[in-house]
Amino acid sequence: TKMADQKRELLDKMVAERVEVQTKMADQKREFDKYIKMAWISIGKRHIGSVSSTTSGMQSYSYAAYVPPEAKEVLIYVAGYTGYNARSQSVEVTLETSEDGVRYTKYFYLYHYPQDAVAYNSENMFFPVTRDRCIYVWYPEGKPANNYVLDLYAIGYKQ
Repeated sequence: TKMADQKRELLDKMVAERVEVQTKMADQKREFDKYIKMAWISIGKRHIGSVSSTTSGMQSYSYAAYVPPEAKEVLIYVAGYTGYNARSQSVEVTLETSEDGVRYTKYFYLYHYPQDAVAYNSENMFFPVTRDRCIYVWYPEGKPANNYVLDLYAIGYKQ
């Protein structure tokens, strides 16, 4: 009958619209999941250690207390301060994590001047989260001159 055909036609239209909405929702979820993988999650500024002109050798700094086990990358904020030095001199600091023989290395550069002034430098660096959940820091050219401090903070992570 005509009434039954209209009901069937209306029902078919509603099913088609529902499928279209579900498809759009699935597409939006995929886009959201992709965004979440790219975005990082802030944890505030959590101090994990300091390196200074009195520090020598390789140091390790754990971020385990601040970054959850499911994290894939950790975001480290490195803040450097240099003060007066008797001569101009650079300070290059190596920061690294490693896993299964693969090293993930980044560098941080500071410079001292023979003047009554201070300088600041900072950088945000992503590192892969490794089993030991530590960042290793050292000077590749030996211990540099005095009057500097490098503070390390865990500030976020990616899942």
